[in-house]
Amino acid sequence: IDCGAALIEAKDMLAHGEWLPWLKANCSFSATTATAYMRLAEKVPTMTHRNRQRVADLSLREAVRAIS
Repeated sequence: IDCGAALIEAKDMLAHGEWLPWLKANCSFSATTATAYMRLAEKVPTMTHRNRQRVADLSLREAVRAIS
């Protein structure tokens, strides 16, 4: 979730068209993975405490599936 929040912050500071080159230069994971982290950062804080705890124990793929 912290990673997703940092990615959202970085993306917001970039001009249109700079996101993917920045991501490639600064991260070792794919744009798809970055999107997953960002989705979790946006969705998890709005969940109930119980559901947040459940998502925290899942893999990234499982967590994204749980918030879909």
